[in-house]
Formats: sequence, structure tokens, C-alpha cells
Amino acid sequence: MNNTISIGDIYFPDMYALPDSPNQHCPQAEKGCPASHEQLHGWLEVMRRKSDFSQPVAVFDFDGTCIFNDIGKAVFEFQLDRFLFRHTVESFSGLFPECEPTTDGLPWTEIHRQLICLYRELSSLTSKRIPAISVLRPAWKEFKVLFLWYVDRARKDPQLGPEYILTLLTRLLAGYSVAEVKRITAQALQKAQKKPVGEITYSKRFPPPVGTVSVTTQQGIRVFPEMVDLMTALKKSGIRCFIISASTQWVVEHGLEYLGFPVEREDVYGIRVKLDEQGVLKTCLADDYPITYRKGKRLVLENLVSGTPVLVAGDAETDYEMLTMTFPVRLIIDHGRTGLIRELINTPGYLVQEMDRKKGAFRSSGEQPPIPSVVIAAILKNLLQSVQLAS
Repeated sequence: MNNTISIGDIYFPDMYALPDSPNQHCPQAEKGCPASHEQLHGWLEVMRRKSDFSQPVAVFDFDGTCIFNDIGKAVFEFQLDRFLFRHTVESFSGLFPECEPTTDGLPWTEIHRQLICLYRELSSLTSKRIPAISVLRPAWKEFKVLFLWYVDRARKDPQLGPEYILTLLTRLLAGYSVAEVKRITAQALQKAQKKPVGEITYSKRFPPPVGTVSVTTQQGIRVFPEMVDLMTALKKSGIRCFIISASTQWVVEHGLEYLGFPVEREDVYGIRVKLDEQGVLKTCLADDYPITYRKGKRLVLENLVSGTPVLVAGDAETDYEMLTMTFPVRLIIDHGRTGLIRELINTPGYLVQEMDRKKGAFRSSGEQPPIPSVVIAAILKNLLQSVQLAS
């Protein structure tokens, strides 16, 4: 079954304007013809009469769902480019677990040792308050390429895996205050938005047993203006919007603010570590709080999000458990991935918005109205249908 959003089937011709304060950091935003706020508000009023929908909320993933590419990786690459780390050699070493070699022969212990040795050399310069010199040293290029490669490969490794890497990216910010993370995030986004959308490959040769490593990364952050429109429409109709992300809590908080998404900080849930009395990030994970990846996202939605979800949106297997919960509207942003997310895309009951990965934007049919209207119109149609089903 083809669940892809179709303009002809679900377009509502009503017009409305973009938010009063358009996102200054979203140069590709353009006026669309989204569905009427009045119709959405009318749906909400009907649902409010039903006790189960007294406090409707919408829940979104962030990376790949609200923006093209990954804010956590953008901050990580920005840290690498400027060697922005405040770990001692000892605390940096503690980030890497003991691992057996992989089935294809990757010597994790030796790779960890190489990273620690390179960090020791580079941090000896930054400790003398001359960080600019660090990125001029041959060791810096080796450190950057090896670390990028490590994060990519370790995420796919059964011994390490996504949860380890996602928490590692957060723990690498240890030593910075929340306010400093805000500045780093803004600078990283400013740089990432200037880059063209595409891939870049890094390669470097290391002594045996590591050998030559090569890694291809995605570059270029782009805001999906359709999602800003959607959140704005929902918010104006009294539907509170939440973000549940597998990126760092404070990076996502400040990223949302910088990019102009209408989401309150207290409604953001990301990877969290403990803070000291001065608001400085530590390396240990927060107590009594799940890792916001797959099942952890569902735990947050079930236990921490206040209200009744009427919409959930995601784009990847990291959102699988959240997307398989029963809500009136389940929206998937289709990046062309295979696996579990493809099974959901091919399952009846999901709205699907296709991506143009070459442009980092939602795919349009080339017809009028512009694609921003289609997302809201499709969601509105499902919400209106849910009223009939609940009546």
C-alpha cells in the first residue's frame, strides 16, 4: 500500500501566513498554502469534549524529522574541527570500554589506545591555552578522521552499538556549562547551515594493526519549514508540542531555539548527563532517566509527557517503538532507509512524507500548492477522521 502524501487527495485551499516571527536561521523557508487553522481548531474543540482528549499533545523526533541531518553529529564535528574538549586524559580514557576484536578483525583496544594517545598530545597544547596550534598539528587530522570513523563503525558494532555512541557524544561535552553548550550549538549550526548538502569522505593511514580508515559523513543542516509550520498550527490550536530526541538534551534545546521551532525547553527530552552545582556537564548519565533511544523514547512518552498524544512523527528505527504506539496520526519522514522503518512505511495507517536527500528538503510533486501545505492538510484529514471514529 502506498501511504505517500498526495496533494490531490487531501489539499485544503484555505490560506494562512507563516509565523509572525519567521525563523531567521532558515533561509530556505518559503510561504506555503497550509490547511486552515480554523479547521484544525474545530477538530480540537470536538476532541476536547471527550475526556480522553482533554490535553492533546504532539510528539516529534528531531534529527531527520524536523531537520535534515543530525544536530548531535554537527556539534561533534564542530568540536573536532576546533578541538573543543575539556576532558583530562584520564577522563577521556574512561569513555572507552574494554572490547574484544570484532568478527571482521577490528582491534577496538588498539583503536582506543590510538585515540587516547592522540588526545594526550593535543590536549597538552590546549592546556597551555593555545588551542589554535592544536589543529595545525598532524595529530589533529589523525584524531579527527579516526574519531569520525570510530563513531560511525562503533555504532554498528554489536559490542558497542547506538546507545553507547549516542551517550558518548553527550559525554564528550563534559566540562562545559549549559550556557557554553548553547554557544557551541549555535556556532556549529551556523557552520553546518552554510555547508552544501552532500557527502564528504575522510581517509587516513595508521600503523598496523589499524591500517587505513575511511569514513563518509553527511554535511549540511537544513530546517524543514513544513515542520515549523505544522508545530505553529498545532500550537495555535492549543496542542502542545514535545520533542523526544536521541541527541544531547541541551544541544537540542538550544538548537530548537536557534532554528525557530515553537517548542518550550521543558518539553524537550534528549540524552542527559548529570550537572554539577555550576551547571557544568559531567560524564555520568542522569539518574532515573532513560536513554532516549528506541524503547527509551517510548518510556519518556508514556511516563514523562503530560497529556494525550494525538500525533507522533519520526524518521528512523530510533523512533520505532514510539511510532508503533496507537495514536490518531503517525507521520514518517521517508529518507529511503531499509529495515524496520521501511516495514512501517509499507504498513497501512501511516502518513509518509518523502525526502529529496540531494536537496535536504521534502519532496514535492511539482504541482501546486507547495509541499508545506500537504503535510498539514494530510494530518488534518486524519485528525478529522479520528473525530468520526471517536463519535
